[in-house]
Amino acid sequence: MASSSLVLESVLGFSKDVTDMVCSLYDGVRECVLYAASNTLVLHDIAAQKQTFLQGHCNTITALAVSEDKRWAFSCDQGTGDTMLIV
Repeated sequence: MASSSLVLESVLGFSKDVTDMVCSLYDGVRECVLYAASNTLVLHDIAAQKQTFLQGHCNTITALAVSEDKRWAFSCDQGTGDTMLIV
């Protein structure tokens, strides 16, 4: 049986039901934000007008945090087969 997957081109919007789901990655050089949209993290480069999609969660992302130096991001979801990702 052939497998088909969804290939994202862009994401408009973010998960509104959980607080603190948009993180600034601005560090004086890069102008990026990281946010959750359902089970996908979106790394949005504002200057380049480009989005990178970080996928791996099976459920809606319920927590998102970024290290103080903005080099690491942590996300987790809640549900069947819940997952934690560090990127």
